[in-house]
Amino acid sequence: MTTPGINGLPKVQLHSADGASAEIYLHGAHLTSWKTADGCERLFMSPRSEFKPGAAIRGGVPVIFPQFSGLGPLPKHGFARNHAWELVPTNGGEATLRFEGNEETDKLWPHRFRTELTFRIAGKTLEMTLKVENTGETSFAFHAALHGYFA
Repeated sequence: MTTPGINGLPKVQLHSADGASAEIYLHGAHLTSWKTADGCERLFMSPRSEFKPGAAIRGGVPVIFPQFSGLGPLPKHGFARNHAWELVPTNGGEATLRFEGNEETDKLWPHRFRTELTFRIAGKTLEMTLKVENTGETSFAFHAALHGYFA
């Protein structure tokens, strides 16, 4: 289930049975808060984050895909961090978000793909798993990273 976040952008809030919590924006599948069971915030968020479509959120844990930095023809760190992802139904202290290649991404990168990012929290543990699947007809190379900014 999503709720409105900053500037109305939809976000997912996770809560584990032991008190750990996380906040993930569908914009870029961006983790913006992770508190361990003791209530301590573990991530740094820049006060200059704009929280608007087309702009990358600064801090937390952004998703870099399909290009790292300016090492290619795509926008810096690729385009996944600037697009809306969809929430895939899961349970409890876990959430999975999905982003698939479409006509808009084809204009930047002519490959079809499906990415899924799963978040799991408990106690003092955060687990993030990024999967990339080629759903097109031709092979492709890519870069992917989860770039954490810790408090």
